[in-house]
Amino acid sequence: IELPVVREKLLKVQSTLRTCELRLGVEGMRDYWRLASSQFFRERMNACALKTRICQRLRARKFECDRIERSFRRQMNSKCMAIYCTVKRRDGGIEVLVRKYNQLCKSMSDMIASQRAPANAQAPKPLVMKELFTLDIDDAVWDDTGLTEKTDVEHLPLWLSNEQVQTGIRGILLQDRADEELKRLKHELSALGDWFNEEFTVIQTALTESHGMIIQFSNN
Repeated sequence: IELPVVREKLLKVQSTLRTCELRLGVEGMRDYWRLASSQFFRERMNACALKTRICQRLRARKFECDRIERSFRRQMNSKCMAIYCTVKRRDGGIEVLVRKYNQLCKSMSDMIASQRAPANAQAPKPLVMKELFTLDIDDAVWDDTGLTEKTDVEHLPLWLSNEQVQTGIRGILLQDRADEELKRLKHELSALGDWFNEEFTVIQTALTESHGMIIQFSNN
């Protein structure tokens, strides 16, 4: 990296920052410094940055694993396994980020509990390490509740921003899976009944046909 280029970018960013600060006005600057000096908001911004990095790393890992799995299905060789092991070794870095993120979540929860956070503040949900790499649609990694202002999430769909709706969706999915399993069990029961009837008929036929043979054998 060339130092003059970096310095030029830094000057541009500083100039843009000063311009934005001037546009805020007196009240805006007062609110800005109040937010900047708040430990809760600092930790929330740090958590938001960590969450962004975690999501980026998880997406990259998912794409790499998918490519490796497709290649492995086409040609099973040691090279694919070596690449896959290399990707898996990077999981430790993601787990470190998640632990830091969970520590920030706990710190924000403690500040809310001790009333050292702004009114109506909400702490983000910590990430579960066991569910980290599944990337299901309802995983906490996609839930940004507590990382943004309330007004930023009001336009979000209820399935993404409302916990009760999310619980209801999980309940409906669980009921659907139970109905599917019940239907499968009924089909298995019907198949088992047909099999039993068929076997019983075969045995009855065999006994009937063999009865005369037994009598003839005994007469002989």
